[in-house]
Amino acid sequence: MNAVELIPLQNANANATSAYYDLGGKIDFAIQVAFTGSDLAGVLTLEAAVDPALGWVKVLDSDQSVTSSAGHIWNVTGAGYRYIRVKWVYSSGTGNIKALIYLKD
Repeated sequence: MNAVELIPLQNANANATSAYYDLGGKIDFAIQVAFTGSDLAGVLTLEAAVDPALGWVKVLDSDQSVTSSAGHIWNVTGAGYRYIRVKWVYSSGTGNIKALIYLKD
């Protein structure tokens, strides 16, 4: 399977939450987030749900602090939830963000 965009390339100078992705029966996946710019700062987090109507829950230990524009990746194995999304909380700086998910067979 090819990578799927969760966050299309966009300005990262504000908070952003990706569309959610339905993992179906997959339990292993990777999410890569790329930033451009020279001084972006903020926090990336994964949020999961069994049913989005019941609300979203932060995935334990998924916070990744961004202190300069750089790439970040999560490699998840054994996920027990069905839906996943990425949350970006902006602090300062300028630049762009893009996020992709890749499901592993």
